[in-house]
Amino acid sequence: MNNQVLKLIFSLPVVLLLLYLFPVLGVFFAIGHLFYHKKAYYYLPRLFLSIGIILCLPKILEIVSQKFSFTIASLSELLEMPIYSQMYSYGKLLVILGVISLVLSELFNVLARLGRNSLIDYIKGQEMETAKLTAKNDLKMKEKIEKSKNSHVVICPYCGADNLIYTTTGTCKYCRKKISL
Repeated sequence: MNNQVLKLIFSLPVVLLLLYLFPVLGVFFAIGHLFYHKKAYYYLPRLFLSIGIILCLPKILEIVSQKFSFTIASLSELLEMPIYSQMYSYGKLLVILGVISLVLSELFNVLARLGRNSLIDYIKGQEMETAKLTAKNDLKMKEKIEKSKNSHVVICPYCGADNLIYTTTGTCKYCRKKISL
């Protein structure tokens, strides 16, 4: 039930209606739409821009026709309608909101991409460091295994202590005298 209510509250028609009737509240609902719907960060700014440009198109055509001195037959009638001034200001609001949300969504995408890339680089560096340490430890263990294969237990003739010798001669670790096999 809660999911259906949120889906209705943050739906696109409700957001567009609130943007027309109560612009400040509509902006908050547009932000809610961005957070609630997946991939809305991609299509919502573009939708705002396209609707805003469509609503502002007659005014843009009027400016262009005055600049290049040509006339469009029903354009002046459309511009003189009382509702068009409200729709024009609504279109400007949608264009501004679309541009701001587009810039913010691209900025957040870039920041997320940079954060993800730096995290991946950090993890790769840690894995490489761990691999080097593991290889170094494996080499030490192989050396110790090889030494233990060639080791002999010899009793010191001077003090009677047991000593491991890896070659034919060595030193007693207790009395420090030379011993041999």
